[in-house]
Amino acid sequence: MGLGIKTKIIKTIKEEIYPHFGPEIIRINPIGYACTNACPMCWRVMNKISKKGGLKKEEMQWKNYKKILKSLPFTVSTIEVVGGGEPLLFPKIESLLKKIKEKKVFASLITNGVLLTPKISKLLIKIKWDSIRISINAGSKTVYPLANGSYYFDRIIDNVEKMIAMRKNSSVPKIGLHYVIQKPNFKDIENFIKLSEKLKIDFINFDNLIYDSPEELKLNKKETTQLEKILKKSLKETDIENNIPETLKKLKQGNIKRKKSYFKNKYCQIVQSNIDISSEGNSVPCCMAYGEGISKNLKEKSLTEVWKEFSPFRKKLKQGEFEKFCYEKCNYRLKDKN
Repeated sequence: MGLGIKTKIIKTIKEEIYPHFGPEIIRINPIGYACTNACPMCWRVMNKISKKGGLKKEEMQWKNYKKILKSLPFTVSTIEVVGGGEPLLFPKIESLLKKIKEKKVFASLITNGVLLTPKISKLLIKIKWDSIRISINAGSKTVYPLANGSYYFDRIIDNVEKMIAMRKNSSVPKIGLHYVIQKPNFKDIENFIKLSEKLKIDFINFDNLIYDSPEELKLNKKETTQLEKILKKSLKETDIENNIPETLKKLKQGNIKRKKSYFKNKYCQIVQSNIDISSEGNSVPCCMAYGEGISKNLKEKSLTEVWKEFSPFRKKLKQGEFEKFCYEKCNYRLKDKN
């Protein structure tokens, strides 16, 4: 059997058969309403706290996550622990991280780094966690509070330095720094890259503001032109793994709704493989679908049951039949229909 035929068979199994049984990627959001920071661009109104605890009564407890992980579909290959708030504030975060890695999946964590203490770092290294992305959004101490609403820059740098030192010659966890580009911080990108090189970071990642971010944070036309020059210059000068080429492509789109013509002959590959789980247990096949009346709650149902209930929705989007919120919110680069 030729290599090309094998590749096609594997692709067909993953794209046509696996989605009937479960998702490939799960994004868990264990803390929804509490954070150490108060980022101006944040899409949620946070209860700003600085120590663990503070789960709302409707938010899922450790027992709920144990139940989800116990009956994890065989299709799941990646679990991402992400923020709505700061995930490391979850009271049983160490137990959650260990249980996820026991499932032999690729494990990813997105954190602001404030609570990435030596204790947590030691655990992540010990269990061979795969990837950590730290949302720092600045390259200097003066710009950091403008983008993050707090003054933890020195603590985060110290946390990262200690973790890299503890990691020694291990290849995991890979450590990256994340940067949401906005008016207060876009001129600090070169400092951010220099900082990443000094810290010997494994990768850097840039992102644009989401569609309904505050207007005062959005770049004007002149600033966008400046940003393009900064990114192109940085791309030439850094050897760190990065997503600058994709970021430059997104800049051309801007923070505006796409025209409906973009979606012609497209289908959403995201909903065919992903499921997002909020801190209340509400699950959606795309993070853009929160608040759109299609979520299913996992407190009373298994992940497999919920996934099957989303089947009609996935089928519609695979055929290119998009929902109103897709046109209003989507900024993914969608695939062409076969």
